[in-house]
Amino acid sequence: MYAFIAIMGITGVLDDIPYHKLIRRVFIIQSKDKKRITDFLDRFSAEYHVCVVKLTEEDCEVTGMGLQIE
Repeated sequence: MYAFIAIMGITGVLDDIPYHKLIRRVFIIQSKDKKRITDFLDRFSAEYHVCVVKLTEEDCEVTGMGLQIE
């Protein structure tokens, strides 16, 4: 599973986490990284939205990042 996260105004948190940027401030990350990012965002009282998405193998190939389906 993957998490879809819309981040409002916080940069740098994704420097060492694999992700795919969909549009400005909207990213797909692996579910295993969700808590790390949301904990970080909570420390700054950032506004964000998280929802779970399930990617197909083709979706993972399209990202060009080699994200693995869990």
